[in-house]
Parts: sequence; structure tokens; C-alpha cells
Amino acid sequence: MLTDVLTMPVDEARAISHADEKRIARALSPAIAWPTLALAIALPAAFAFCVALGMAEIAPLWVCAAILSLVSYAHYTLVHEAVHSNVVAGVRGWTWINPLVGWIGALGLGIGWPALRRTHILHHSHTNTDDDPDNFVKGAFIALLPKWVVNGVLNMIPMVFLPLLARVGGNRLRRLESIFSPGEILLNSAVTLLTYAILGAALLTGHAQHWLFLWFIPTKFGVLYLHVFFQWLPHYPFDRTDRYGATRISHWPGGGIFTLQQNLHLMHHLWPSVPFYNYPKLYRALRPVLIEEGARIEGLYAGSWRKSKV
Repeated sequence: MLTDVLTMPVDEARAISHADEKRIARALSPAIAWPTLALAIALPAAFAFCVALGMAEIAPLWVCAAILSLVSYAHYTLVHEAVHSNVVAGVRGWTWINPLVGWIGALGLGIGWPALRRTHILHHSHTNTDDDPDNFVKGAFIALLPKWVVNGVLNMIPMVFLPLLARVGGNRLRRLESIFSPGEILLNSAVTLLTYAILGAALLTGHAQHWLFLWFIPTKFGVLYLHVFFQWLPHYPFDRTDRYGATRISHWPGGGIFTLQQNLHLMHHLWPSVPFYNYPKLYRALRPVLIEEGARIEGLYAGSWRKSKV
């Protein structure tokens, strides 16, 4: 069934039932996601290599910062897969690898794993509603920049102070206060304090500039890319909550490579068990269903290439 669907020309692809859709998704959900495990090794290694180049002044700090920003952003794919236990699924005794990979991804963004795990689970449960933690990016693209700045400032405050901030903050802070356990708050705070510890060591050793260009700027811009390509672009204009409409497909040159297939983010919301590198196969197989259900198959911006046959 899966081979037939994947090899069938798009124009000849036949409609499939929900049961077939489920079988296809299961066939594309391996017990061990080896490419993800490889990424969990390659990304931290790339980060460390770029930091070493910058520290040794082999490459300009601004070049290292630009590369590290992309590497930092790519770390969220590890978080994304680990949240849904996609790295190692159903292999007894090895499921601990999922949170390990999740921590690797989270630290590459300078954020605690519990914070990213909890908010992403809630995002799936309440996509595009007021209870969606990612809903703060809702709105015009130009508004993302000030939101990123505000979010960056908040992330620099240890989460142990969240109850205090919630008293004077808006509804979003009050909702965040209610979703984290005391243990998660402590772990998230520890990661924030790690950033300050690294800064302290940098100041004492005369490497403040290296801290700025090789850690602070890359992780902050990595989060900005996350806001754009993982949160805003896949869900804009945030006006639907149905299964096939809450997320969209956005075809654009290089989109699959640059975002690690998140231009096909709808595939993840439909079947979270499918690893990111299998999104293209899943999309090709389910495209007749997507068209029938009125899914948004567009270009980089909502409205362009609508109902595209790409």
C-alpha cells in the first residue's frame, strides 16, 4: 500500500481512507530514528567547532555568530522530535534517549527542556486558540520583532521569579505560571542561570566579546528563527483550529532544507509520530486527502500558490 502510493504520479493519486492514512503514518514511524540521532551528534559538534574557530580567531566573530544562529535554530528539531518520543519509539529500555536528545536540543537554544516540552504539548492540544502558548506570535509578520525582544527579555529572567512576574504581567504569564511543576521551574531556572555563569566566567577571563558573539547572539537569533519558521509561518493566519486547517503547507525554494522539512509542518500535526525527515513521503501519500479536506497548500506567504500542485 505505502509503496504504491509513494510511487504513484501526483495527478493519478487516489483518495485514501483514514484507516489507510493511519497505516501509512505507522509505516513511516520507525522504532529508531537514526537520522535524528545523527543530528543530535552533528549539531552540538558543529556548534563546538564554530565556537572553537571564534575563540581561536580563525574566523571573524560575526561570521561565527551567523553560522551559530542557524545551528542553534536547528537544535529545536531535536526538541521537536524528542517531545513526541520519535527518536526512539517502542524500544524497551532505550526510551531515556528521547529526553536526552531533548536536552541537547534545548541547551542549543539556551532554554530548558521542560519549558519547551510542556509548551509544545500544550500547543498541540490547543493549536491556534487562546490556550496555545505559541499564540503570542499571532498577528502581522512585522510584529514578530518586538515580540521576540520582549520574549527574549522574559527568557533572561529565571523562572523561579515567574509567580512574581505573573502578578504584574498579562494573561500569558499567568497561564505559564500554572502549567509548570516546581521541579520544572527549578530546571528551567538553572539553564537561565547557566547563561549568566558563562557570562561571569567570560568577564573574569576577558572573553565577554566571545560570550556575546558565540553564545548570546546565536541563541537569541536561533529563537527568532524558531518564532518565524516553526511558529508563525506554519500557522499563519491562525484563523482555523480544525485538524487539516490549523497548520499549512508552504512550498518555497530551499524551504525543506532550511527548515528541516517544517515547511511541511502540517504533516507533523496530523501524525506527530512521523519523524521530520519522512514528512515529504507522508505529504506525497496524503496529498489527495489534504486537497479533499481543504488543507492550505500554499507558497511562502498565505494566499500565494493556493491549491498548488507542487
